[in-house]
Amino acid sequence: MNRIAKFFHELFTPHCIECRDVAQDERVCLSCETLRQQLEIVNYEKRELLNKLIREPEAPIQPDFSQMKPRMIPWNVRRQELEAEDRKRAQLIREKEKELGINELEKEIGVS
Repeated sequence: MNRIAKFFHELFTPHCIECRDVAQDERVCLSCETLRQQLEIVNYEKRELLNKLIREPEAPIQPDFSQMKPRMIPWNVRRQELEAEDRKRAQLIREKEKELGINELEKEIGVS
């Protein structure tokens, strides 16, 4: 439409549906449209994440309490643990000495 026809159209039919739609489209700004698109993307991602969580429930992780020790160990308990470790080490040393002793005797006799 040229300017004069547009002027008379607006003058005689100010509430025309077509004119109202055109005016409303002209009012939409670029930043509002960008924000609307970003909001739509974020809402879509949230829906997808929620659907994925609902569809695939994961088995709960059971912690292994056998490996966990309390931080504060009473001295009597700690002393018993240290003594048990020392007994094991002493037993290993005695076994090694027996093996070395037998090997040295075998060398002296000439058996090996």
